[in-house]
Amino acid sequence: MYKAHGLDGSDFQLLVNTTHRPYDLHVVHPYRQDTRVSNPCATNNGDCSHLCLLTINGQRECKCPDNFESVGIGINSHKCFPACTSAQYRCDTSEKCIPIYWKCDGVNDCPDGSDEPDTCPPRYCDAGYFQCVDYGCVKPEYMCDGDNDCEDGSDEVNCDDYPCLDSQFKCNNGKCLSNTWLCNGIDECGDGSDEEEGMCSERTCPVGNFQCDNGRCIPSNW
Repeated sequence: MYKAHGLDGSDFQLLVNTTHRPYDLHVVHPYRQDTRVSNPCATNNGDCSHLCLLTINGQRECKCPDNFESVGIGINSHKCFPACTSAQYRCDTSEKCIPIYWKCDGVNDCPDGSDEPDTCPPRYCDAGYFQCVDYGCVKPEYMCDGDNDCEDGSDEVNCDDYPCLDSQFKCNNGKCLSNTWLCNGIDECGDGSDEEEGMCSERTCPVGNFQCDNGRCIPSNW
């Protein structure tokens, strides 16, 4: 988010840079404020990490944006963190959640490098692969697919919260299923969620695909 002079565009400068997209913007002019009340948010943003709001009694209350959580509850809570799932790793000093299998993969995915601490076990798999607890290597598309691709089953842990890949469908039971298997008349999920009539009738195939009458998408050259 940037700001600049409203008439000539001068004094162009960056206000904030965040990995989370803002959904709303409020511009508040001092002339619209009640000058009889001191502003507890005026100094250091009221010691709030994100939103500092005035209460009806002239006090301040710290709030967290959507998809963030506070370390405490009530008016004195002032530190917000991204609400990462159990299948994600939260970077230490940046507002970012990354897939849990990116931690200790040999690549600094967090801007602060906190996903690659010195305590990481030896890395044997290529970057981008999930390394099993027993050091086996599994492609991300095989994680949470209902099969133990790791001999120790570590690729099928925390699947309820695991965000499937863009090329996959999230079954109601947490299983990640390839989009090409949707609406093919076979219950690939095991709970029927990939064959729901409402979803299949409203489904739109991506460009380069042909849509069968049953809703299934196949390559156009088929």
